[in-house]
Amino acid sequence: MFRLVAKLAVSNLIKNRRLYYPFALATCVAVAISYIFNSLAFNPNLSKMTGANSVILVLSPRVVIVNITAGIVSFMLINLVYEGIAPRS
Repeated sequence: MFRLVAKLAVSNLIKNRRLYYPFALATCVAVAISYIFNSLAFNPNLSKMTGANSVILVLSPRVVIVNITAGIVSFMLINLVYEGIAPRS
């Protein structure tokens, strides 16, 4: 049963790649940017640098903003994918 479902899912992805590839690319970019900001802001070796307090002060609120933006972009892209799949009347 799992093989059948996997085969149907893969064939659906291949047939609708025009819809899914931009979503996958944008999601990967959003996750990468979120990871970069999180790893910079919460790096334990950051406190050893000169001016670390300023960097932490600047990055901490930006991490929240970047993560919220990445979530909003993902939800918007999901909506666009669903609109592209839905039959038009």
